[in-house]
Amino acid sequence: MFKNIILILSIFLFFTGCEPRCEPLQEALNHAFAEKDGLEYYIQTDNDTYGFGGTVNITYRITNKSSSFKLVGDWPNLGAACPIFIRQSDKDIFRLPPTPYEITKYYLAPQACCDAMMQWEMNTWPDFKPVEPGVYTVVGKINGVSVSVNIEIQ
Repeated sequence: MFKNIILILSIFLFFTGCEPRCEPLQEALNHAFAEKDGLEYYIQTDNDTYGFGGTVNITYRITNKSSSFKLVGDWPNLGAACPIFIRQSDKDIFRLPPTPYEITKYYLAPQACCDAMMQWEMNTWPDFKPVEPGVYTVVGKINGVSVSVNIEIQ
């Protein structure tokens, strides 16, 4: 049990919060975005190919591209589940478990954004076994909108 607590703490998932004006992200070759109802959903990784045993740096951002306030949902708490997860084919490899909390509603101001960042240490959840070399999909999903990029681990 203690080992699992230590391993959970080693997952670096943090939310830089919501900003009234979005600072530009460093340009990444491996990124994707989708837009729905005036909100842009964006995900990027720092590379598209990684050596086995490395760290994948992931940024997920929601930006209100409209001129009115938009309901994002419960972004400050990110709801019951993390918006970032890892898949291989149709199988979830890494997805943080849901956590109970009181549901809140959060509105994003025009041109404002919310960021979440995660460092994935190339392991599975919940058993923290190293993944095998191969192609993985990094997914960001909130409000039923998915955006994803593929990465290769060699």
